[in-house]
Amino acid sequence: MLALDLLLQGIVQGAIYALIALGLTLI
Repeated sequence: MLALDLLLQGIVQGAIYALIALGLTLI
């Protein structure tokens, strides 16, 4: 359960970084 939680948190954080990178590229 803990490993799944960490994996999910990593995916969410990766998605946030991807959105930030995409936003910086569009600006």
